[in-house]
Amino acid sequence: MTSKKILLASLALVSLAACQPNQDDQTDEKDNEVAYVQSDQAKDEYEHDHDHDHDHDHDHDHDEAHGQEVVVKILADSYVSAHGDHFHTYSGKVPADALISKDLLVADYSDDQVVSDLDGGHVVKQGEEYLVYLDKGQEADQVRDLAAETSDQAEK
Repeated sequence: MTSKKILLASLALVSLAACQPNQDDQTDEKDNEVAYVQSDQAKDEYEHDHDHDHDHDHDHDHDEAHGQEVVVKILADSYVSAHGDHFHTYSGKVPADALISKDLLVADYSDDQVVSDLDGGHVVKQGEEYLVYLDKGQEADQVRDLAAETSDQAEK
């Protein structure tokens, strides 16, 4: 009779262990997620529809411009880039060769405001804002006007 109780107790424990989910295989998905940032202001200024169904007259420049990541906001320890119809946030400094939104440009700065260097310019902090000074201003190759690109794409 004692062996029957031991056998039943063992079977009950094995059954419970088999029913319990395997927690070792579960991973914390938060470690693998990309942080997307989309503020109301940025959404209003830069959001647009993108139609992937194109006919023979498709403008390939549209795809090239749409695939570029353009820095739209600079923070103390990170920056936000627009990529098509969504945004990405990255830790660290703005890359020296980054494409810059026209909205971030500033006409003048003082040497004590320089935070980091870019190709042909600097990231500067004026007040609480991080902005970009470029030697060539809006004429620089890395400047993008996202508002104009959005309206151009809406017309197509």
